[in-house]
Amino acid sequence: MTGLREWLVSLQLENYCEKLVEQRVDLDVLSDLTEADLAALGVPLGDRKRMMRGIRTLRQREAPAPLRTAASPEPSEFSCARSGQLLLYPKEELRQLSLLFADLVGSTQLAKNLDLESYRDAIRSYHLCCSDLVRTNFGFVAQFRGDGVLAYFGYPTAEEDDAERAVATGLQIIRDVARLELADHVPLAAHVGIATGEVLVSDLVAGRLTIKDAVLGDTPNLAARLQVVAKPGQVIVAGSTRRLLGNQFDCSFLGNRRIKGFDKPQEVWLVRGMKASTSRFAARSQGRMTPLVGREDEREILQHRWDTARAGEGQVVLISGEAGIGKSRLGEWLHDAIAPEAHYRLSYQCSPNHSGSPLFPIMMQLAQAAGLGEDDSVDERLDQLEHLLAQGTQDVVSVAPLFAHLLSIPFEHRYGPLDEPPEAIKERTMMALLEQLFGLAARQPVLICFEDLHWVDPSTEELLDVLVDRIGGSPVLLLCTFRAGYEAPWIGRAGVMHLALSRLDPRRSLELVMRIASHGQIPKGLLEQIVVRTEGVPLFLEEMTKSVIEHRQLSVDGAPSEVMLPASLKELLMAKLDRLSSAREVVPLCAAIGRSFSYRLLVAVSELSEKALRPILDQLIQSQILLRRGEYPEATFTFRHGLIQEAAYETMLASRARKLHARIADVFNTQFAEVAEARPEVVAQHLSRAGRVAEARDRWREAAVLSIARSAHIEACAHLNQALAENAKLAENPERTAAEIALREMKREPIELCGWGSEDIELNLQRLYELREEHGDRDELFSVIYGSCGTHLLAGRIRAAEADADRMAALSKETGDPAHDILTVHTRALLAFLSGRFAVAVDGFDRELSALHPEYAARIRRHYIADPAIVARVMQAWALTLSGDDAGATARIAEAERLIGMQGQSFSRIYGLTIIASIRQTRGEARAALELATAAWQMAHEERVPYWEAWADVVRGWAMTATGDVDQGLATLRDGLAAYARTGARQMLPYGRTLLADAFLKAGRIQDGLAVIEQLEQEDAANEVRFFDAERLRVAEALRPAAGA
Repeated sequence: MTGLREWLVSLQLENYCEKLVEQRVDLDVLSDLTEADLAALGVPLGDRKRMMRGIRTLRQREAPAPLRTAASPEPSEFSCARSGQLLLYPKEELRQLSLLFADLVGSTQLAKNLDLESYRDAIRSYHLCCSDLVRTNFGFVAQFRGDGVLAYFGYPTAEEDDAERAVATGLQIIRDVARLELADHVPLAAHVGIATGEVLVSDLVAGRLTIKDAVLGDTPNLAARLQVVAKPGQVIVAGSTRRLLGNQFDCSFLGNRRIKGFDKPQEVWLVRGMKASTSRFAARSQGRMTPLVGREDEREILQHRWDTARAGEGQVVLISGEAGIGKSRLGEWLHDAIAPEAHYRLSYQCSPNHSGSPLFPIMMQLAQAAGLGEDDSVDERLDQLEHLLAQGTQDVVSVAPLFAHLLSIPFEHRYGPLDEPPEAIKERTMMALLEQLFGLAARQPVLICFEDLHWVDPSTEELLDVLVDRIGGSPVLLLCTFRAGYEAPWIGRAGVMHLALSRLDPRRSLELVMRIASHGQIPKGLLEQIVVRTEGVPLFLEEMTKSVIEHRQLSVDGAPSEVMLPASLKELLMAKLDRLSSAREVVPLCAAIGRSFSYRLLVAVSELSEKALRPILDQLIQSQILLRRGEYPEATFTFRHGLIQEAAYETMLASRARKLHARIADVFNTQFAEVAEARPEVVAQHLSRAGRVAEARDRWREAAVLSIARSAHIEACAHLNQALAENAKLAENPERTAAEIALREMKREPIELCGWGSEDIELNLQRLYELREEHGDRDELFSVIYGSCGTHLLAGRIRAAEADADRMAALSKETGDPAHDILTVHTRALLAFLSGRFAVAVDGFDRELSALHPEYAARIRRHYIADPAIVARVMQAWALTLSGDDAGATARIAEAERLIGMQGQSFSRIYGLTIIASIRQTRGEARAALELATAAWQMAHEERVPYWEAWADVVRGWAMTATGDVDQGLATLRDGLAAYARTGARQMLPYGRTLLADAFLKAGRIQDGLAVIEQLEQEDAANEVRFFDAERLRVAEALRPAAGA
């Protein structure tokens, strides 16, 4: 920090020290800052320019000399076969790099035309221009070779888009070198060659002469030769690079050419420019989508969520999974599926190189949507921005300065300065971004696609956090993708669906390979090799299949040869860490344990002595790979970045990874048994990755049991889904079938408590019915039919539920089980109530209460989680109230309240209190309803039962409005309705909306109340829930005269 402050003081900009320190900027990363970064930090235009001048000077001082001497302490020795000289190599490592060679056109003639000092200035300006652009694109300037510049992309750290960044840098060099203004007004031009391949990075030493970070291999030679092929102003790339570019650039094939120094002709491609692309996935797809195999359940869920969002109930879907698993492909499927429908699509792409740049994906989307061009004037860019903003707001002039400031477009001459503190500007900008979105949503539904949230910057995540909270009442679907390891803060919130994608099974994998291959003939043995090696990851399947087809990896006799790992996957899997010889084996082990791990666990798993392990860990800490908390031996370690962990893990062979996870699981079980018992999901995760499927399944089940005991229903469902996924990997046999039945039965209760009426409930029951019908007894089959009936009932599908009730009755007669008969009577009474047949309902509940006996309680509990004695009494009391029998209702309420007071099960208490609150509401007893609903809401909130929490909020909101707290009451009621709808249930929506209309009536907001009534009347034909029809008519009759007054 001291060095940073001194540097800022030298520029008279010390007032920005605190701001830079807050963003963890120090001298080590200062030279990597761009003007866009400074703008995002709120640095005004003038100071930005001053700071950038200082940064350029700093970069020039840091620029490496191409050749320098060094005293090399104790280097390793290798013999040079050609010369017999001894060369010394202090460090070396194998890397896949994209190498860029840029050369200044006509430098010899330039030297003749200029004096030496002017020529030096020209070369220096050229070098500085190239090095700035390379650094801006996170490349590494390796050498200046006279008028040539050699840059690496993929070293010292690799990224997944090294080739793309190399080509983008080449195009920028061509553009910016042509714009350089020399004192003698001499025009300059460059040409660029780029190639990708495996190289050896090494320090070359001869005596006291050293070339740092030199690259050895064919690739640097090819890049240099392609630069010679390139005409002035051209970027030429090798075929190896072209295959990594996808559809991001406009490329023309110039043919296979003989290149000096290479035996075989080389592919030569001309890059004409960059294409507009909304996401990394779209850019890499080359205009062709990979066939979408499987994912039927996920597609159904996405379509349903879009339909719900389009109807005005905003939704959030989070899609997670490992790299290449198909997250983005699933999003593209939804985009194609809804293409015929009128909607807006907003696409945002997070970047691994800009996770510290505030609102980076927002800025990129705005610039692309507005059509901002590099050659556009300031006023043209402001005009384009205003045109874009006009789509979402009528107050363009007020918000345009905020957006221009965000995009670093000078705006003061048109709008005046923003005379506010940076935090105030940031807050206003975020609110303006949200209002722009909701302005668009007011015109037509909006699909928002946010890609790669594991790279999101904190400011964008903060913006998303607000959006998730506000999305409920708008026709917006927010679709986010991220890799495993990123902990999305919204999982578990109402209206948020998390889809964790798993790998394809061998059958699906083979299907995908065959569809990609199409007419390409691949022998069976080679197909099997692709399926086995890729282990169900769609991207790996695609890339390996294409590689086989392109390279015809067959031996002379037609037998399959080894499938080589394609360059595209090497780039994806390249380690983001220095190859530290002593840590080479330890880093993948750390990654396999997890993002964080204890020192004691690592010692036990690694089997290294503490004396050997501690220096390695200290070296990893010093190399910025690990962070340490605490002191040995109680220390814990965390990967500094999740991407480092992921990259380190993915460099391992699958077989080694499985063995490591197996050992980690065994160590947990034998040496950390208390942890394994308390957190079985940790062991389960390792067993899953170890391929010990049956053990993994059983551990996931244990984790679910613990979560259920803690009322952690969401976690229980997640663990059971994992257990089911593991079970599906086992060979089909009676044991697997029995396990699936048990897991799905266990899942029924927590999934219902997470949100009734959801698609997952129906899918689970449908599969259970298939299994029970084939393998189960009649009692188990009854349970499934009863569950299906309950799902239909909660969804308001009365006729479908009645059909299930008839099946229950028939099966009840067949089994002769009194519990079956009681539940059938109970269900029919509920259906009668919901249909508005109150006398039938009262009689049915009477028959149920008469039949209830303690000896049946355990059998009933197998099928029904609430206490039927409480439910029957409160529902009968409501039916009596709606029939006008207040005395009978009061008696039943008293009985129910006595039982609720004795009830230890929280769910039955929540159920009973919420219904009694609704009865008090129906009677107009607002204060009593408010007290009961508040108590029910508190319990439901604590127990995480969103269905009853939402219902209680509806009643609570009505009661608050009726007792004078109008604004808060209406807000609570509407939030409750939205939350109820997000559970997937529809049963009580007519009731809740009638309460909303009545609340508007009480608040004097007649037109709002009439709008709700009109919506109810429009939906009346499709509505099968009729119990509150009379009240709806009463409210409507009260509203219409008031509207005409």
